[in-house]
Amino acid sequence: MFDTKQIKHDGGTHNVEVVVTHHAQAVISFGGSFTLRVNEENLDKLRAMLHEASRTLMIQRSCNAA
Repeated sequence: MFDTKQIKHDGGTHNVEVVVTHHAQAVISFGGSFTLRVNEENLDKLRAMLHEASRTLMIQRSCNAA
């Protein structure tokens, strides 16, 4: 599996790349500046953290729009 997306942030745009290796790891690269190698358990922890952050932002946006 291989996926690349351009992610905008307050300092510009990063290419974020995710590759699943044959060594039971996901390799997540943030442009050329940072690479994170994690197993399935830790990838699920990261996914849960990102999901919770996204959910919190959605709630804040909804409250601000009301």
